[in-house]
Amino acid sequence: MVKKILTHTFPLLRKEANYLKILPAKGMPFGYSHEQIWLKKLKNSKYSVCCVPYLLYDLCIGDTIKFDNSNKGYELVASAGRYGFRAVFDIDKILGNEVLMKLKESSIKTNIEYETYLSLIAIDVKDIKSAREYSGFLRDLVKESIIVEYETIRMKDI
Repeated sequence: MVKKILTHTFPLLRKEANYLKILPAKGMPFGYSHEQIWLKKLKNSKYSVCCVPYLLYDLCIGDTIKFDNSNKGYELVASAGRYGFRAVFDIDKILGNEVLMKLKESSIKTNIEYETYLSLIAIDVKDIKSAREYSGFLRDLVKESIIVEYETIRMKDI
């Protein structure tokens, strides 16, 4: 099988990152088998995530990971306590900039990465309370047809 890799054009913590790793996605979300993750190398073979993952579940910016012996999978060593979402919009109906402007209307502070060629946005929020509130905001955007769908990246606790 040929690897189809989703890359991050503008990772949030690009200046801190000093390592790139390609990790497998579960299934073939959006037709991609793998995602390129930007990392900061720490001590003791650990790495800090420097981007908001699009395809990987239970991995958020700031989390600390360690690679398994095969160097293909990873283990979450420490959660940064942050939560993430991915939102999909229909580029034929609405421009990416319009979606971004609508997302910024929320009172909840977010960090956003997006790839307009994929009609995909990755959203980072600081904690569980913000994640619960933002989930309601995203649900409203689906009802308004601003976004097609959204999904929680961090699966625990929401």
